[in-house]
Amino acid sequence: MTQAIVTSANSPPARDFRLDLWRGVALLMIFIDHIPGNILSTVTLKSFGFSDAAELFVFVAGYSSMLAYGRRFFKGENSSAVLRIFRRVGQLYLAHIALFVLVAGIVGIYAFRLSGDDFEDPLVILPFIADPHTHLKHVLALRYVPKFLDILPLYIVLMASLPILLLLARVHLLLCFGVSLCVYALGQNWDLQSWVTDASPHWTFNPIAWQFLFTLGVITARRIIQTGRPLPRSKALIALSALIVAVSALLAAPWSSIPGLEGWTVVDADFIYSFDKPNLSPIRLIHFLALAYLAAVMVPINAPFLAGRWVRPLIQVGRNSLPIFCLGTVLSIVGQLIFQSFGLGWPVQLAVDSVGFVTILAAGSMLGFVSDRRKRAPSLADQGASGTIKGSETQGRPGDNAVRDSSGSFDRLERDGSPSSAASLRCAGRIHAP
Repeated sequence: MTQAIVTSANSPPARDFRLDLWRGVALLMIFIDHIPGNILSTVTLKSFGFSDAAELFVFVAGYSSMLAYGRRFFKGENSSAVLRIFRRVGQLYLAHIALFVLVAGIVGIYAFRLSGDDFEDPLVILPFIADPHTHLKHVLALRYVPKFLDILPLYIVLMASLPILLLLARVHLLLCFGVSLCVYALGQNWDLQSWVTDASPHWTFNPIAWQFLFTLGVITARRIIQTGRPLPRSKALIALSALIVAVSALLAAPWSSIPGLEGWTVVDADFIYSFDKPNLSPIRLIHFLALAYLAAVMVPINAPFLAGRWVRPLIQVGRNSLPIFCLGTVLSIVGQLIFQSFGLGWPVQLAVDSVGFVTILAAGSMLGFVSDRRKRAPSLADQGASGTIKGSETQGRPGDNAVRDSSGSFDRLERDGSPSSAASLRCAGRIHAP
């Protein structure tokens, strides 16, 4: 998961489509898990161990942030990198506010026009709907964070902390690790309960604790860029990680969701739930890191399936994570309301999940297509004006912002240093890590 395509020790890594794939998988699992009672949640990550899609999303976010902003920072373009980071923070904040307003509107219409007195408020958002003038300032200050709308506020805080992480990493990666670990230890006993309002539940994710996982993603990406080598493939680490994952699955007992096997568990369910998610329990952290290491060393960067047509929509979902996350959240809220109205019968669940999957995958494919068209158009215009294109996009001298793959062809880089999706997917099977 965390290896990067590296063309040489001194050149930036090309796009690692495994990152997009895992992020796409995380977004689909978040959509599923955010619909309480959804039968498909029995086959998502949370049913097979102690961690879930949230850990996957945060770690990949840290790794990707290092690739997108860290390279510019470590080249000495500090101001430019920091400005880009806070521009991203602004985008996340506006997306959260827009998502909040949209969800509040959907729930308000359902609660007061369609449901009546029988409405259950799973998001704890009715206080805002009933008195928006009082709570609006708390919404804008991220003090009022309804359930299922709490990932973006966490992401905002983590992204805002990225310049500090980059400064520490510039001194030494061990310093960055040590400071983050100390803050994580502090977060085990201190969260943001005092920051929220009385009318809102506390943040599901305590950023003081979850920053450590984000930092591990940043450090991993920085180390791979520095060394030009993927993560070491250690038989001992593979065996230990596999043991952790196997024992976690045994304790989680995913088969207990099957009718008739409810009592076939090794430990009581309360034991599993005792591993604190808001403060990122060390047990959850260890379980996820074991999974991440196995994924990194067992799925090669040039795995043929990454270039397959069937996995491409999921990769495009991961590439466009912010709009897809917002879309998935709206779909999951609508799914909750449909379950309230029509029950949890399998035809209802099949309809909700099918429509959600198709919509998310179609939106990811459409956004990827539009993005590729926009990136190809200026390139073709520039090359056509200089007379370098004669029947092929790859003829002529490459620009300064191009990177050579192992076959000798060139792909123009995106703004974050990654090759365009269409071209890279075509040559994904030809690119090899050193």
